[in-house]
Amino acid sequence: MGLVALGVGIATLSPAYIDFGDGNYLYIAWRMSQGAQLYSDILSPQPPLHLHIGAALVWLGERIGSAVITVRFALVLIHILTGWLIYRLARAWDFG
Repeated sequence: MGLVALGVGIATLSPAYIDFGDGNYLYIAWRMSQGAQLYSDILSPQPPLHLHIGAALVWLGERIGSAVITVRFALVLIHILTGWLIYRLARAWDFG
């Protein structure tokens, strides 16, 4: 299932559509990657670690060609990791 999710995730990577949520996170992460200080230069209700990771991904993505694709690829990997962790938890809690 992880390979299927990875295949679908990679096949659907596209910078073509950015919704409000993605746009908000990407804008704040981009500003931080340009040197803006969180909560003093730019306000955000999101937790700081989330945005610092986003800023690092944007910084990396700008150097390898596409910040949007880099962030979205990282999200695909996070989704697969989350699914694997839930699977492992369900196996550990097997009541059968």
